Amino acid sequence: MLAIKYKGGAGLSGRNWVTWYKEDSIGVITINNPPVNTIGTKQLKEMVSCLDEISGNPEVRAIVITGAGDKTFVGGADINEFLSLMGNKGEATKFVQYYHYVFNTVSYFPRPIIAAINGISLGGGCELALACDLRLMSEKAKIGLPEINLGLFPGAGGTQRLPRLIGETKAKELLYLGTPISAEEAYRIGLVNHIVPHGEILQSSKALAKDIARRSGAAIKLLKQSINQGLQLPLQEGMQVEINNFDRVFLTSDVKEGVEAFFANRDPEFKHK
Repeated sequence: MLAIKYKGGAGLSGRNWVTWYKEDSIGVITINNPPVNTIGTKQLKEMVSCLDEISGNPEVRAIVITGAGDKTFVGGADINEFLSLMGNKGEATKFVQYYHYVFNTVSYFPRPIIAAINGISLGGGCELALACDLRLMSEKAKIGLPEINLGLFPGAGGTQRLPRLIGETKAKELLYLGTPISAEEAYRIGLVNHIVPHGEILQSSKALAKDIARRSGAAIKLLKQSINQGLQLPLQEGMQVEINNFDRVFLTSDVKEGVEAFFANRDPEFKHK
């Protein structure tokens, strides 16, 4: 079972491309690497730094990841970094393992993460969105995994997360052709949760994050863990994960508050513990 450790603390100072800020009970991470917000090793390190800081802040109970500007979420990986990989056995393995580490950190982060797909999302950008819990997409955005057109294929989780999300047959079509699809098509096949008017993507994503953050943080953490772990297991083993975490949730103060609030006909005041 994959486990991700979060260090917390101050993290990396002086970030140049990936920043975050707290707004009420949520954190907003922004990737800003003009002109198309590509992500390479340096940007990935800064993303981990942001997540490390957020993990140490219990007041942040949900996260939004977006791209700077209104045209691109993440345009893909930094192709310049591919040049040193060609013909060098084992180099691509070391290179892509760090992408996997970062995107697994996103996927297994103990709080919900929403991708606010504000524009073009290709290659590594699509794979980052796939690693998030939920995806909102601008009506004008396009998303896809075009790596096949470079004579390669997605190596940061795309060949595994996409079929699990939308099914094997449709995933193979998108991967074999490499043609980006519209927001409407992405919604139709279940790749994204909602289509949002172009100028409202960040606002809508933050509103959804804040709505989730109102729920019990303790229950959400165990719920996400149950889903993530269960998806890696046969059904009956996944059921046991659910049973174990259901027992754990009854040891939290939030469940006591939630049940008391129900009987008192009032809104619960969760402490997220």
